[in-house]
Amino acid sequence: MDKLCGSIVVNGTKYTLHPGENALEGGLVATLEHKNVSPRAQFALLRLKNCGSENSARVTNAKTLDLTLSTGKNLCYHTLQGDDCGATSFLPLDFELTKAYTEQPTGGRSSDRTGFPYFDLDWEGGAVAFGIGWTGQWKKDITPLPGGVNVSVGVADCDFYLEPGEAVRFPSVLAVFGCERDENLRTFRRTVKSDFSPYTRLGDKFKLPIAI
Repeated sequence: MDKLCGSIVVNGTKYTLHPGENALEGGLVATLEHKNVSPRAQFALLRLKNCGSENSARVTNAKTLDLTLSTGKNLCYHTLQGDDCGATSFLPLDFELTKAYTEQPTGGRSSDRTGFPYFDLDWEGGAVAFGIGWTGQWKKDITPLPGGVNVSVGVADCDFYLEPGEAVRFPSVLAVFGCERDENLRTFRRTVKSDFSPYTRLGDKFKLPIAI
């Protein structure tokens, strides 16, 4: 199982981000928080802080996940359609991945119309499922490679600088790896329920919302 890593572009230079603190130019420090949730599940969260005394360099891309995987034949992509308040809302979207594919939601809402934050890949002998933790305009890029695939997740339209002491965070990513798609999706659901549900975080303080 490959360890999750990320990337960031500062002043036009791309840096690979490994778990832990990554010192960048101009006092920028990128921290890729990483947790092995289980033997098959990993969680990553990216934070960026300007630890210098001047405004930071220009940040034009930041990806919590920038991972290249080795895959077998018949690489397929699976997700749901976003919500358009119509008959196609949340219908399955499945296709063989033969060229680069980019997806993001519409209007800064995490599952609106053109994007859905849960997706998975499978191929002969392998599968991986992902969940994006972000309520705004995330972006995912999936690029087939000879013998593999690159999967990246970050924020859309990233272009900013940080003032001294200023800090920001980026989308979190959950990845669950397996050998067969259906079984791996069951593991993914169990992982979300056991480690990321509100009840897990709040315990007896968690109350079901009132549906009107």
